[in-house]
Amino acid sequence: MAKLVVFIIALIMATIVQGQPQ
Repeated sequence: MAKLVVFIIALIMATIVQGQPQ
């Protein structure tokens, strides 16, 4: 269960990074 939460957080973080202009 914890791994699922970590995976979701990592996915969100990756999405935010892709949304950055850099």
